[in-house]
Amino acid sequence: MAKIMKVSKPFKEEYEQLLEEAQDDRRQSGCIVNVLAVHVITPECHEVIVDSTGDDDVSAPPVS
Repeated sequence: MAKIMKVSKPFKEEYEQLLEEAQDDRRQSGCIVNVLAVHVITPECHEVIVDSTGDDDVSAPPVS
């Protein structure tokens, strides 16, 4: 499943919301969830692999 969102919130707030949704998806499906967030102006990129339901999710290295 892919979710593409265009939002007006600050990038950090939106990224945190995406991460919470990914953790919820992990709890419901039992599947590993990858979150990739890219800022449209600065190309700042964050990727997280959600493989648990806690705060010990694995951050991926920056995407270049």
